[in-house]
Amino acid sequence: KGHTAEAMASEQAQLAQSSVPASPSNLAASSANITPVLAQSVVLPPAAAPATAAPAKPKDSDSVVVIFKACPGADALKKTRFRAKPTDTMSAVGQFLQRSLQTTQPVYMYLNTAFQPCADERLAELHKCFQTKNKLVIHYSTKPVWG
Repeated sequence: KGHTAEAMASEQAQLAQSSVPASPSNLAASSANITPVLAQSVVLPPAAAPATAAPAKPKDSDSVVVIFKACPGADALKKTRFRAKPTDTMSAVGQFLQRSLQTTQPVYMYLNTAFQPCADERLAELHKCFQTKNKLVIHYSTKPVWG
């Protein structure tokens, strides 16, 4: 039972030098004589929160700041910064833009000036992944521009 590190090392060296190819049955037979050595684990206490941390503002967590930027050829909005519910979808944002632009044409919306998010994507998820300076920037146009 009391295998030392030297004894285990010599067993491993003998196994490595043997000409018998390794197979599951050979490994099971040779590992039956080896006693596992467990390392000691240390449980660390939870880290204390820094004293300078300010409490989160409830207003910011209840809304997503959206900045609308017009693409070339699109009408510009008078006000470009809005707050929206995190549960709102991109289709709701598109309907809002259609009303704001007073158009019946479809509105194409792009994130990172490159791709159109799905209509059922929620603003909270998009904000989490693609926000810039804690704002979700959405470029819009009434004609396809990118991608």
